[in-house]
Amino acid sequence: MNILFLKTPGATCGMEMIEDAINYIVNFTADTYAELLYQLPEKQKQVLIAINREGQARNVVSGAIN
Repeated sequence: MNILFLKTPGATCGMEMIEDAINYIVNFTADTYAELLYQLPEKQKQVLIAINREGQARNVVSGAIN
């Protein structure tokens, strides 16, 4: 919401501004999250990568990750 407020050119914030705000936030915080990912143990990284490939977490259990 803060980003949308800052990026609102006038008195109206439209739906078309949301994607730009999300992209701004992702780009702004990408380095921080990359550094945090680097610091994780290998197995935790594998779990996050597997969740990313699936698109959502389902039946997360300890076991082999393909």
